[in-house]
Amino acid sequence: MTIDTDGYAPLRAILDAAYAQSASGKGVERHGNGLPWLEQPILTVTRHHGLGFATGQAEKKIREAVGMVSRGDKAAGERELLGAIVYVAGAIQWIREQ
Repeated sequence: MTIDTDGYAPLRAILDAAYAQSASGKGVERHGNGLPWLEQPILTVTRHHGLGFATGQAEKKIREAVGMVSRGDKAAGERELLGAIVYVAGAIQWIREQ
């Protein structure tokens, strides 16, 4: 499979930023507890409560981001949206485990 890196580079940059935030930023600092991603609360709580937990958390972050951007804090809004992407990834992981 050939990947069109020119046409999809902006998407890759956003996905890489979400990864970086989770693996080395707020996510690992607040929730990592030295555990691999598959053992962190984003997934352990989703496994306990189901798909609605991860999708609900993503929705919450999206709503918060909209408010932040509307108040002029674009950087904070972007950080919340990157967090939403990570929660969506957690939802996908949960689906793959079923």
